[in-house]
Amino acid sequence: IHIPANVTEIEERTFTGCNLKYISVDNNNERYDSRNSCNAVIETESNRLIIGSANANIPADIKGIGAYAFAANGYLTSITIPEGVEYFEDYAFYDCWNLTSVSLPQSLREIGNYAFNYCSNLQSINIPENVTWIGSICFGHSALTSFTFPQNTESVSWASLAYCDNLEKVEIPASVQ
Repeated sequence: IHIPANVTEIEERTFTGCNLKYISVDNNNERYDSRNSCNAVIETESNRLIIGSANANIPADIKGIGAYAFAANGYLTSITIPEGVEYFEDYAFYDCWNLTSVSLPQSLREIGNYAFNYCSNLQSINIPENVTWIGSICFGHSALTSFTFPQNTESVSWASLAYCDNLEKVEIPASVQ
């Protein structure tokens, strides 16, 4: 998909389930960009990725991954989030059923509600120590076999690991309230 220069608003979920492989934004668009041919749509002012493709190369200067940015993309099998990204909004990777590998940066602090829910092939994930909040049903319906909450985790929302049928081991630090 190509976003033309005159597009001024893209609502959440606009491309959810479209399995986008390639994304570009017209260089003259004042609200959105696709810097460094990243195969994603960046909301320029907030500096957050709002639409991602299976082939996205997330720029290092992004602060966050927006709600539903990669949701229901069946082509997404692995993703590396660069250092500097601080948060994932709700449903960021929701229903990416072929996602098996996720590399998270140490800069990550918050993982929104349902962020990895229904990532049914996700078997392991290492959560960085700087994460202080993990949202509701964040990893629900995944194939995780073990999960360790980071030492700095302050809050774990309800049902974060709901319906993880393969889950055998969970480690919760004393910092969790």
